[in-house]
Amino acid sequence: MSNKKKKKKKKVRLKKWVKVTILISIVLLILTSIIYIVCSNLSNKKEGKIETVTKEELELDNYKYYINSNASEYEKEVFEELKKVLSKEEINEEEYATSLAKVFISNLFTLNSKNNSSDISSSQYVYDNYQETYKTIIKDTIYSNIELNLNGERTQGLPEVSNIEIISTERIKFFLNNQVIDEQAYDIKVNISYVKDLGYPKEYNIVLVKNNDLLQVAKSS
Repeated sequence: MSNKKKKKKKKVRLKKWVKVTILISIVLLILTSIIYIVCSNLSNKKEGKIETVTKEELELDNYKYYINSNASEYEKEVFEELKKVLSKEEINEEEYATSLAKVFISNLFTLNSKNNSSDISSSQYVYDNYQETYKTIIKDTIYSNIELNLNGERTQGLPEVSNIEIISTERIKFFLNNQVIDEQAYDIKVNISYVKDLGYPKEYNIVLVKNNDLLQVAKSS
């Protein structure tokens, strides 16, 4: 075979090899891009872009309560009532107790503003030594079925409190871990109404104890 023919064959082979290499590179580039996009989407879904929620704090020195920006209209209404009670020069403690009960329970049972089962903002109203127990109980019971609200796209039907009626208020001696916490605690029973009845509790009971100037939830059932 002449040298010219050999050179021609080599050139043809080289061109084919170059074309195959370019084609493989393009395919690999496309596959890499597809994998990156898929992984990015999965990552976003896993991490969840949850609505940013800000807090509005009660601007009173002795009271460290707050309400989330995504709270319902009723939650905002009863929170404003609590602010008015606590803004008075002389605070009526029973009014404080009943107002706080409405704020606490409306927050606890308005589940449609919660992003997940760990979103337990009502714990801010709970007695210090009862907080961890409370969070565990709520997460494992009332909040156990809350789906993760990724990108604000959750379609799950969840309750929203529309009204709370105080049924009774009694003064009791309250024990926690076999110790007297408050000789004159507030035992408050309420009826709960919802925007839509989804089978959640319509009666509830809480006990408020005094911790320095604050009333705090030490029992809820």
